Amino acid sequence: MKKITLLFAFGVTLITFIIADNIRVVAKNNSTTPIKIANSFLPAAALVAPVATAGSGATYTQITANWNSSVDATHYHLDVSTSIGFANFITGFNNLDVGNVTSYNVIGLTDGTTYYYRVRAENVCNTSGNSNIITYNTILFTCGSALTINHIAGNVAPINKTVNYSTVLTSLSGESKCWISQNLGSSNQATSASDGSDASAGWYWQFNRKQGYKVGPTPTWSITSISENSDWIPANDPCTIELGSAWRIPSYTEWFNADANGEVGGWSNYNETYADVLKLHAAGVLYDNNGGLVNRSVYGGFWSSNQNDDTTGRTLYLESGGCAFDSYPKAYGRSLRCIKD
Repeated sequence: MKKITLLFAFGVTLITFIIADNIRVVAKNNSTTPIKIANSFLPAAALVAPVATAGSGATYTQITANWNSSVDATHYHLDVSTSIGFANFITGFNNLDVGNVTSYNVIGLTDGTTYYYRVRAENVCNTSGNSNIITYNTILFTCGSALTINHIAGNVAPINKTVNYSTVLTSLSGESKCWISQNLGSSNQATSASDGSDASAGWYWQFNRKQGYKVGPTPTWSITSISENSDWIPANDPCTIELGSAWRIPSYTEWFNADANGEVGGWSNYNETYADVLKLHAAGVLYDNNGGLVNRSVYGGFWSSNQNDDTTGRTLYLESGGCAFDSYPKAYGRSLRCIKD
């Protein structure tokens, strides 16, 4: 607290107390009792824009944005764009409040792409201007190389996990496309058609929902029925969110073509799907009423991005005695593979 005393005529003294930017003015005459005149406020000091520093940790699908702290800032807002003028923004990174940190991991990006980021400081009183702009590139991905992804637990990945996904370039779908040749969320490619391990199974998803589930289930299973007239929308596509904007769930037509083009005359059972380049195996499914695991090592089910009707989605079904397409309730948890445009 600062005390400033000003003397005026007529025996009146103005005493100003400055307490945390609050100015209290008290008039005091020859008596010993102060007389309150007014309260006022000092204008808050302007925040200095933070200095953005070089990006780090670039992979095929993510970068880390960095900056220096700004005095009196309590949190920061981050913009990320493919335009140096910020004419557009990466989904989720338009004025994103990242908290009181000086670095942030930007995920879901496209390989071999130039990105720009800037930050602003903020506190309860003020927001700073924009920082300088940093330019940073993701690494160019070549299909056939391992695709390294740092999954972060949240509303898509059920746990923190780093995976080196195997990939393959194939025309099974009718066009030359890059696929991951192991299940999304798996630690490794399956070792056989009936591989029953968690490491090879990966995670499971309900139709048109971005939340993935680990066997347990983790997180808690809460949706037991789904009824909506919609294919799998891009905003909910775990392949896009986790692997990057060029990746997506295969369509029904792409799965249908893969089945027809696989092996000699098409896939007839899970031994043939596993023998082919995609290494599809029987990872089982999660039951719709409680998320319990059923039929691992016996049966495999892979969602397409297309629905059959309001309550069922189109899926590739495989087991020892057959391989076909069917429609199953959207609330079941099934495996995902991803394809890159």
